[in-house]
Order: sequence, then C-alpha cells, then structure tokens
Amino acid sequence: MAEEEGQSWDATVEEWLTAEGKCCAAGMAQQADGAFYAAAPQADEKGWGYIWKDPHEETITADDGVSEEKMTINEAAALLA
Repeated sequence: MAEEEGQSWDATVEEWLTAEGKCCAAGMAQQADGAFYAAAPQADEKGWGYIWKDPHEETITADDGVSEEKMTINEAAALLA
C-alpha cells in the first residue's frame, strides 16, 4: 500500500506508530523469514538501532537464576520462534 503510493514502509511505520509518541520505535518484518524491512523513527536510522542487531552472542542469566551462559541472539529467528 504505502510503496504503491511512493512512500516507504519506514515512513508509514513512523506515521502510524512513532510520530505521535505512542512508542519509541517500530518495525515491520516478513512473516516468512522474520527479516525486517522497515523501521522507525527514520531520522539517523534510529529505528534500526532500536530493533535490529546482526546475529551476535550475549551473556545471559541461566535458567537457575544464578549462573551465566553465552547465547546467540538472532533477531529474525526470535521472531519466528
């Protein structure tokens, strides 16, 4: 819809969700593979900074609530889970 009218999905997401302060960031991803294709706010690509990181490792608290372990974080895979 938005791209047909010459407007990017980034702009549409910003208009619908972030412009009025209802949320600080928003994005759209494909249902098939979880890949993001739009993010807001658009200025300085701040939306992308909030919603996306390349796959990476982080130290998280383990299920026992005490110990820590490394975990690979993959944004697209997490959306599909």
